[in-house]
Amino acid sequence: MPDHFHLLIRPEPANATVRFLQELKKRTAQQIIAALTRNQGNPRCRTLLARLRLPPRVHSDCYYRVGQRRYVPFNVFTHKKQMEKPDYMHHNPVTARLVA
Repeated sequence: MPDHFHLLIRPEPANATVRFLQELKKRTAQQIIAALTRNQGNPRCRTLLARLRLPPRVHSDCYYRVGQRRYVPFNVFTHKKQMEKPDYMHHNPVTARLVA
């Protein structure tokens, strides 16, 4: 998906989900910003980097925001949901007409 992704994980221990997602988002954002910064000669990269720039009024040690600050977890407890979620994830691009 061009603006989000779905992730089905089974963290061990179960309460490690929050920390795992924090690290995933942090490292991914760092790599994206680094790639865009390296390629500022490309107008599309320069434009995207400018769009990700946080306004000066944001009091933070960050200059850019790549993703949402929060995530929406959906706990999968039943076997039915365990089967349903991968199907949804695989068909999501089809529903969005990104692939046939």
